[in-house]
Amino acid sequence: MAPIYDIHGAPPGVGVTPNGTIWTCEQTTKFQRSKGIFFGDNPLTFTLPVLILQTSLVGLLTTFLKFLLTPLGQSSFLPYVLAGLIMGPSVLGQFESINKWLFPPKSFYVNLKLLNSEIGQIAISAATVSGLVSAFELVGEHFLVGPIILGMAVPDGPPLGSALAERMDTLVSIVFLPLYFLFSGGRFKLFLLDTPGFLIVQVVAIFSFCGKVIGTMLPSIYFKMPVIDALSLGATTPIVKFLYDPSKSYLSLNRRRTIEHAPPNVELRLMACIHSQDNTPSIINVLEMSNPTQESPICFYVLHLVQLKGRSSPLFIDHQPTNKTNNPSYSSHSQHIINAFRSYEQQNLGHVLVKLYTSISPYETMHDEICMQLAEKRASMLIVPFHRQWIPNKITESAHRIRALNRHLLRTAPCSVGVLVERGTLSRNNPLTCVSFYSVGMIFIEGSDDREALAFAMRMANHPNVRVTVIRLMEPRMKSKNLMGRDPDGDMIHKFMVDYIQVKRHDYREEIVRDSVEMINVVRSLEGCYDLILVGRRHASESLLFSGLKEWNEYPELGTVGDMLVASDSTFDGSVLVVQQQKSLEIGVGHHDLHLDHAINYAKQEPSTIVEMPRYTKMRNI
Repeated sequence: MAPIYDIHGAPPGVGVTPNGTIWTCEQTTKFQRSKGIFFGDNPLTFTLPVLILQTSLVGLLTTFLKFLLTPLGQSSFLPYVLAGLIMGPSVLGQFESINKWLFPPKSFYVNLKLLNSEIGQIAISAATVSGLVSAFELVGEHFLVGPIILGMAVPDGPPLGSALAERMDTLVSIVFLPLYFLFSGGRFKLFLLDTPGFLIVQVVAIFSFCGKVIGTMLPSIYFKMPVIDALSLGATTPIVKFLYDPSKSYLSLNRRRTIEHAPPNVELRLMACIHSQDNTPSIINVLEMSNPTQESPICFYVLHLVQLKGRSSPLFIDHQPTNKTNNPSYSSHSQHIINAFRSYEQQNLGHVLVKLYTSISPYETMHDEICMQLAEKRASMLIVPFHRQWIPNKITESAHRIRALNRHLLRTAPCSVGVLVERGTLSRNNPLTCVSFYSVGMIFIEGSDDREALAFAMRMANHPNVRVTVIRLMEPRMKSKNLMGRDPDGDMIHKFMVDYIQVKRHDYREEIVRDSVEMINVVRSLEGCYDLILVGRRHASESLLFSGLKEWNEYPELGTVGDMLVASDSTFDGSVLVVQQQKSLEIGVGHHDLHLDHAINYAKQEPSTIVEMPRYTKMRNI
């Protein structure tokens, strides 16, 4: 080893070799913990507190940069790089006091003591294989070639790829990756860049970008692709985010896709989304109640939604028996769901045609995939499970991303949407093993959503094992108005009374309610009466029946009445299907719904009305 000479004026432990290499010598001691500032210790002189402080600072800075750059369409890679540069000698490292206490050399070589943990075992296994593959370094290749080849060798998706991503993603992306960029940024000095070299690199980058865009656009335009789409195909992420809107392929539809406007005695197309096999029994029960017959069959599309993990690109799988290209590792995710719906289809041959798919994609863009499938399949209604499930003696709540997905679908779906809140009443029935009987209630107030819910209830009323009761809540002025002229709501109610009331098992009743308190009283009286209640999601906000209620909705995606039945203080124990009819073409699909955008608008300046929650009263028969 070449001799090391002291540098005049440098701190102890810093020297230089004859070839100009600067060496820093650190005293190695047994790993010690700080006693704390109250016992006279400076925590920044110990390795572990410094490492924790570094991890916290770079994590907070990365999170802040993600918050700023994510709306611009940037991936998480750029915030990591910028955080490393800011924390390095180019910015914060310029301050001697910060550089001395926050970035001592010994802090970069600390042992985290994770070898005996589950993460440590996985990391050691991966590092061992990666180290073997990194033998490419012996023939002149960069050491990163080994890990890249290892990543290419690991099969994507389940079981191995997803398991590795699920176990290691949090630790790697939150701790190790920011620390890696902090370590890399600590060796990068921005002020050493020379202007001529920087300008040359930028000119090459600009010409390369233009060549990429032109080379992508010309073949695309030749094959009749729209210019905007062709430009988006070759542009960078922020430009693509600004130019390309995937929703235009389904938002431009000009035909109504609803149950109310569906022609009678023709095939009805429905689609259901399933997140796990626990959703399967309730969806099959709703399908059974929908009364598929030989004269009016149902084509039922089942879309199993799986979060993208362990692979980089989304995947859409068709589980039709004629499709022989399915990967068994992906089909295993949906096998129990496939078996259940195939069994139901076999029991109802000629009445039901079930088509099953699996969509593996990020939750952030999953609504676009679903809406494109709805437009392609021309479905009249989409049924999605609520993000909360009621299991006996237990309530389970799914991740926030499922609730966000439902809200996106309510905004943009090119057909009607039904949010199914399963509280255990439907799961107890099994149409696959026994004959099931259902009691269905429908609360009708006014509006297109209530008409859509009533149209669905009328289809259920044709089922011999379904008993439908329609409860219409009316204000006194609506009673007199209906006597003077007919309206769409009155026509729908009249059709139900003419076609179904003569059948003894069905019923219709009217309740005159003057304000929100009386409406709550009627709704609360339905406890224990029905297996399933259908309600519309949206109603006229100027009605006195909803005064002071919308501001306190716990679940705005369910509307006022649906929230009243499902809220945490409700004693109703039946399942609920909240229906939203496809939004009119004049309003436009995807328009902003303030009640969806904000759960509770506390900043509203209008005076709120305090509603006293009435006690339980049993509904009387009329």
